[in-house]
Amino acid sequence: MIALAMGVLAARSLGVRSARAEEGSTTGAEGALEVDVRGETLPRADDDTVPSTSVLEDDLDRPGASLGAALSRVPGVMIARTGSASELTTMTLRGASSAQTPVYLAGVRLNDELSRAADLSTVPTFFLRRATVYRGHAPIGLDRTGLGGAVLLEPEIARGTRATAGVGAGSFGSRSWFGAVSAGDDDAGVAVSVRADRARNDYPYVDDRGTRFDESDDEVLRRKNGDSESVDAWAALRMSLGKRGTWNTVMNTFRREQGVPGLGVVPAEQARATTERALVGTRFRVGCTPQPDDACAIDASTFVKRTRYTLRDPVRELPVGTPRQVLTTTSTGGAFAYEDAPIDALETRVGIGHAFDDLVVDPAGPAYSHAERFSARAFGELEGHVAPWLDLRAAAAVSSERTGSGGDDDLALVPSARIGASAEPTRWLELFTAVAYYSRVPSLGELYGASASFLGNPALVPEAGPSADIGARTAYADDVIDISTELVFYGRIADELIEYKRNAAGTVRPYNVGSARILGAEALAAARVVRMIELDASVAFTDARDVSEDRVVKNDRLPFQAPWVATAGAALDLDDLGPDEWVSGARIDTQFLYRSPRFFDGAGVVSLPSQVLLDAGAGVRLVRDMLALDVRITNLLDDVTTDLVGYPLPGRAVYVELKGTWQ
Repeated sequence: MIALAMGVLAARSLGVRSARAEEGSTTGAEGALEVDVRGETLPRADDDTVPSTSVLEDDLDRPGASLGAALSRVPGVMIARTGSASELTTMTLRGASSAQTPVYLAGVRLNDELSRAADLSTVPTFFLRRATVYRGHAPIGLDRTGLGGAVLLEPEIARGTRATAGVGAGSFGSRSWFGAVSAGDDDAGVAVSVRADRARNDYPYVDDRGTRFDESDDEVLRRKNGDSESVDAWAALRMSLGKRGTWNTVMNTFRREQGVPGLGVVPAEQARATTERALVGTRFRVGCTPQPDDACAIDASTFVKRTRYTLRDPVRELPVGTPRQVLTTTSTGGAFAYEDAPIDALETRVGIGHAFDDLVVDPAGPAYSHAERFSARAFGELEGHVAPWLDLRAAAAVSSERTGSGGDDDLALVPSARIGASAEPTRWLELFTAVAYYSRVPSLGELYGASASFLGNPALVPEAGPSADIGARTAYADDVIDISTELVFYGRIADELIEYKRNAAGTVRPYNVGSARILGAEALAAARVVRMIELDASVAFTDARDVSEDRVVKNDRLPFQAPWVATAGAALDLDDLGPDEWVSGARIDTQFLYRSPRFFDGAGVVSLPSQVLLDAGAGVRLVRDMLALDVRITNLLDDVTTDLVGYPLPGRAVYVELKGTWQ
């Protein structure tokens, strides 16, 4: 949002903790978003033919936690932050840009229609029970299938009766207050949760005065105008429809008031921004018959989302061209799916969906300030159990995308397809592969413009390209150790990439000019030893190249893509420490992330430094888990780093959280 509005900006844990038994499907608004977690030490989605990683609740809800930090340890994910946890945070996946990576919250797509990027900083993690990253292949039922995959964020659902309240504090003036109540049984349940956060975000940083290679004039300053206040509220309702189905509804409202500090060398001291979001998603699933073993079912869902971003720049410190800009996006849609198993060895799923998106930029600067999109989609999926050890999956979808602004309409057909297989020749080894073709339609902002400095191009066509994966998983467990590994090789070609060109007047306009080739490998391993020691590690290699025929620079490496990313983690988790359970549990852990240097620009002239981030935490559970005290230190080594040139990131920080639970 803010990145393109400014015309300036054009990526946690692997979950070694055991996956708890999941209570039914997601409450998402899209019927295709049902995700079952598999794997004990490497949690993942239930589609064995594609690689995926699930980050579970305990690894999301930690002191000082942010969604960007939680996802940064997933192989293939690159996080780009512009400052503190409350400032713009986007992600790329396997070389695909943030615009090519859809993110869904409770089944509702978060990617805005201005830049098509999702701002992860607007998603607090306290109410999430799971974040699943589909690395390379998104579920075909999604209304947007990303070129590099997709992220599905699932909120907590109402089960049982309990109340939770807590407070938190940390570095740079961080404060938080939160509470939640839920009540219910097998027939119905309701949950309500509220969280408020506040921070000064006045962390120190090095101002190089624009002379990066001359340290003699460097000065340590404190970030100004980085303060933020936010309130996030959730409500979830679950009802049983007899023996045949369930109905789930989620509602969310989010509001954040913050400063916009701008570049570190040219800070903005008076610019302010307000971000507001409201969404409602509802879904019901009903079996065709009361028989529990009947595979026939009907799935229907609908959603509505409205976001509003207000930027106030009274003295024009930012390159927006106006002292005030309001970006309003409204999205609504739904889906209907039918699934059945006509024979024992075959499962089928077919469905239709639609979505309507509306973007208003006021004032915009260019002639077009109001644009709309209507999408209609049909999809189908087959899963065949060819043998006890072999499964095949095939899926396809086509969508009709009609966009319009100022009386000009355009229609595009966007196809997607995937075929995959998984084989389990032995109990401890699983082989899998998938081949796919995906497309990404231009955003309304790319088509019709966003500001006086960011113009649109109605002639843009969808980005598209094939991709392929091949990999293996292993698993072994006994009374002493439970270990899982995964190795994946992948490749992807993307054509008609949308790139941005700046003219002599300083305005930016997108064009279909690019082609890219991405090759990579991902290795993951996680283990639990004697049920107390947890270990995990991952290594990801990405070779992302610009293979455009009209490339005019010698460098062919895509910017922002680190060739090497490595992570490691270790934890000691102790339960039932006291006979009376006054001290009912304790945990200490540490997490490490290394990211190699990467280019900032397409010419390969400016590079971003390597990153070495080490986090450590400790917690204790008291009075039969009624009280929990957690302490976490982030960036323990105080690494001076940045994800984007000119946007300094916080150094070492300490966070403390006290939580009480009654049930």
